[in-house]
Amino acid sequence: MKKKIIAILIAVAVVAGGIMTVPLLADSATGSITHVQLTPASVTLVTGTTQQYTAQALDSSNQPVSSVNYFWLVADGGGTITTTGLFTAGTVGNYSNTVEVVAVQGTTAEIATASVTVVASIGSLDHIAITPATATLAPSGTQQFAAQGYDSNNAAIPGLTYVWSLGTGASGTISTSGLYTAGTTTGTVTIQAKVQGATTPTGSATVTVSTTPPVTTTSSGSQGRCSIIGLFRRYFKNVGSGNFLGGQWQVKNSSGGIDTYKLIPGVVQTASTTSLVIVPNGQTATSTFALTTSTVIQPSGVTLIAGDMVMVLTVNDQVTTVSIINASPTTQTTRTQPGLNKNDNNNGQGNKVPPGWSHGKKNGWHIDSSRGDSDSNGD
Repeated sequence: MKKKIIAILIAVAVVAGGIMTVPLLADSATGSITHVQLTPASVTLVTGTTQQYTAQALDSSNQPVSSVNYFWLVADGGGTITTTGLFTAGTVGNYSNTVEVVAVQGTTAEIATASVTVVASIGSLDHIAITPATATLAPSGTQQFAAQGYDSNNAAIPGLTYVWSLGTGASGTISTSGLYTAGTTTGTVTIQAKVQGATTPTGSATVTVSTTPPVTTTSSGSQGRCSIIGLFRRYFKNVGSGNFLGGQWQVKNSSGGIDTYKLIPGVVQTASTTSLVIVPNGQTATSTFALTTSTVIQPSGVTLIAGDMVMVLTVNDQVTTVSIINASPTTQTTRTQPGLNKNDNNNGQGNKVPPGWSHGKKNGWHIDSSRGDSDSNGD
């Protein structure tokens, strides 16, 4: 039986670790998530202004999937974002794939990214964009449209009032707020929007009214998939050690019970073969985790050392995975590296490169931050 999320818990203190606040989601019998649609995929904002991002998880047939939890991050600068996807523009510049959303369903996670350009000021109205740009509806179906005016640099102009109308193939009705209701006749309808008091420019969108809506495969944003621990290892590096406070969610298992998953980032204080003590992000007190022979340490074969930044994944409060995000520079050469030749004197000339490690004559063996975090093999 496929696992599925049934709820995400609102922020609580977990073993002294901070938990990201995410709204409570209800259970729903939907398909399995395969990708995420992030809107808008690209936007230009003036410093200090905001943009509300939306994300929708989709299955292999491009149908919406509910009971999915979304985690929002800014990976490459340009501003800040809240846990609900509200982005505030920061320093002027171009930021490619900086807004990231992680959609979590059970033990599966999918990501999508969007780009942001931040400018210092806004010019005059140049064009209007309507979202969604296309839609397919059954007869008498409804679709809410939104309009946004932009200057010639594609910077969004706030405070505009829009007038909605139907263009070619005028079947159905549209309200003053942009809510379109399809007629009973099938065919193509053009939706139009202008700024109140202006004759130009005109924004447009297309609606197809059909009794058998086609399945589309287009989604916005850059996407990828990986295991949950692999994704957050990557984000933990990108956004810095203190920015992500962790997450908690519940999963219905194959026997009908409920498993609680917790993702807790922090810095190692002490470690042994049976226990791990860390200071979770955003906390001052330490937390102790019991390790068993079945605990997975990533990269494989690496010994935990004080000063390492790690991500701890627990299921029902039992540690399943401890992933090393960044090794302490002052202690990394004292580690046990699988495949290291005894005659190498730690000079990086072993016959094999251990998973997740790099070597060099000058620095010896060290954790390679460019390896092992973007694939889909569960790392």
